[in-house]
Amino acid sequence: MIDKIGAIVIRHRKMLVARSASKNVYFIPGGKREPGETDEQTLHREVEEELGAKVLQSLFYKQFNTRNFDNTQDLQVRA
Repeated sequence: MIDKIGAIVIRHRKMLVARSASKNVYFIPGGKREPGETDEQTLHREVEEELGAKVLQSLFYKQFNTRNFDNTQDLQVRA
């Protein structure tokens, strides 16, 4: 199981998603933790890498299990 951090951003009843440049899929911004990183550090780094944006405020929503876009890997996501 792959441990990932995801950013769920909802404003004005709209949810922020990103589109993969190499695939025709959409996803919530986030990714895998680097060694020694906290959830918060991972979230900040991944959002900046993927969207070029800074996280100003965050809070833990929930943890869930899912599969990746091509259904080949189990994921544990903290969002």
